[in-house]
Amino acid sequence: MMNHLKAHQAKSMVQKLDNVRQHAANTYARLLLILLCGGIVFCNTAHAGKSQLVGGPCTYFTTEGVAHILSISPDLSASNLPYTAQKILFTYKPQSDAAKTGLHTQNKTFVFTLTNGILPGPRYIARYKLRPGIDIPVHLKTITKGTCTPVVFDFPTLDQSDYFELKSD
Repeated sequence: MMNHLKAHQAKSMVQKLDNVRQHAANTYARLLLILLCGGIVFCNTAHAGKSQLVGGPCTYFTTEGVAHILSISPDLSASNLPYTAQKILFTYKPQSDAAKTGLHTQNKTFVFTLTNGILPGPRYIARYKLRPGIDIPVHLKTITKGTCTPVVFDFPTLDQSDYFELKSD
């Protein structure tokens, strides 16, 4: 009988020891998870205020010139916009340094877009008094270093980031 009692006490002690080990393992697992999550949050917030470079840094060679508007017509293929997109076709004529750009622009037609690549609408055209036949100052920027957009037309008298037509009234 005494042996049976000792065996029962030993079994009980082993169960308690197993419970303690299991609890300790769970506690360590939770602690490790908290530390990992805290590290991830810390790393993400450490960079939150800093802008990340996308495709840059890039440098461009700028050639001043004139864009001659050939035509303005509705483009019904851009149906995801809250207005009827307008395709503005133009030609580019450099004022000087044309050979340095490495880009042949003679007899080529280009499409005017806003900064994000979408076509403007009729109210944008009215706001900036655009119409066929007029000339607008433009800077042709050709990339010399980096992996950004290789050719950019920058119109100093037009705000190509003026997205007022996308906002609901």
